[in-house]
Amino acid sequence: MGRKEPFIPVPTSISKAVEEALSGRKHLNFGLLFNKWMKVKEEKSHSLSFSFVAKVVKEDLLDKYAFCKPSIKTRLDAQHKLRMDFFEEMKRFGFQQYCFKARAKTSLILGLGNAHPSERGFTFHWTLGIPYIPAESIKGVVRLAFLIERAREDPSFFDHWAAQDDDYWMAVREIFGAQEHGSHGAYRGKVMFLDALPLDVPELMLEIATPHYRDYYKGERGPTEDQHPVPLPFLAVKPGTEFLFCCLFKDLSPQAQRELEQAFQYAILEHGLGAKTSLGHGVFEVVRK
Repeated sequence: MGRKEPFIPVPTSISKAVEEALSGRKHLNFGLLFNKWMKVKEEKSHSLSFSFVAKVVKEDLLDKYAFCKPSIKTRLDAQHKLRMDFFEEMKRFGFQQYCFKARAKTSLILGLGNAHPSERGFTFHWTLGIPYIPAESIKGVVRLAFLIERAREDPSFFDHWAAQDDDYWMAVREIFGAQEHGSHGAYRGKVMFLDALPLDVPELMLEIATPHYRDYYKGERGPTEDQHPVPLPFLAVKPGTEFLFCCLFKDLSPQAQRELEQAFQYAILEHGLGAKTSLGHGVFEVVRK
């Protein structure tokens, strides 16, 4: 006999533990709730199938997120303290740090392409359960910004970039590292990029994507005008949220330090972070260094 109400497709013991956590008796990793414990609804058909109740569930998620904020803040504050202690320890090994605070001017869309029942994912820290910007994402955008700035200064660098020849790898190796190329071995970059954490528990909001050619994207027919747009809600971080961006480096030349700072600023002020940056999402402004 089918279930009429949406339910979490996990064993009863886990479902019970989740409900207890949401009732306030236990701490809850909100990232797990979003990624692993989403509700589905059984559909009436001859075969067993389930649908994700996107809008209803995600509106409910915002309420659950608000409920979890006090425990999230406790973990976030502890993580910031651990990071400051980490910086002090790294100084003993000769590392310098470059940090600055930046505020999101537009909504920030993180991990939209992550696997999820709604087909609209989001990036939560695996152990903290908070929205964050992964270090590898930051490094990738800063690296792109660095290359664009280099090409602006020297248009001929575009040819080296396209060919990924020795000149290209020599340009990026000190800051970002380089893979094995030609007669040169692999090289580890001198900069350690860190995850960007929010300074306080961020507010989440629902953004909407509206595909106009649903049947076309499903491969059923062409992009005809008689197909109905289907609004698809997804999570985003509200504008105004402040993040702390940091990286560590050792034995970095003064010129490379200047290039790193310039590329970092360009990456977040002009290019943006996260998804849909071409539409203006994920743009920041520096608060103070």
